Amino acid sequence: FSEPIVIRAGMAIDNDGGIRDPGQAERIRRQRDPHHQTETSLRYRNGGSLDPTTVPYIVVPKRQKGLLGDLAVVSYRGKSIAAVVGDCGPRYGEASVALADALGVNSHGVTGGVESAVTYVIYPRSGQSRPADENTLKQLLAANERPLLADASARLPGTMLAQR
Repeated sequence: FSEPIVIRAGMAIDNDGGIRDPGQAERIRRQRDPHHQTETSLRYRNGGSLDPTTVPYIVVPKRQKGLLGDLAVVSYRGKSIAAVVGDCGPRYGEASVALADALGVNSHGVTGGVESAVTYVIYPRSGQSRPADENTLKQLLAANERPLLADASARLPGTMLAQR
């Protein structure tokens, strides 16, 4: 892997994207998140957006949009998960509902998230700029999760990165 970008920040919840499950879509709608959008910056080849309830993704600042599709490791309180750079926003420190849920963070679009203690390790040029579809993206994450976690742990000893 290339030299990673490491960010330590909080985690706000990004529920942007194409939510396929009607029950999940209604749950997100009831949260009344004023910033919710139906599209993500990273799109599948057919133009569809990522589903924030099923895809673990992170947000990077708009000036870093060249990272879209790249792989990352996100860690919080001894848990780590592989993710994709899936959206652009004003700053680092946002993650999808699926990613927050996997790390045990409150995933409510308005009241969820955490103030600090999240480590984001992003690997430039490691992913696909436009994945074919969600299954292909999830296969890419699954195939790379162990090597990503091992690399991040070796580069950042003592940062509470957990091996899966």
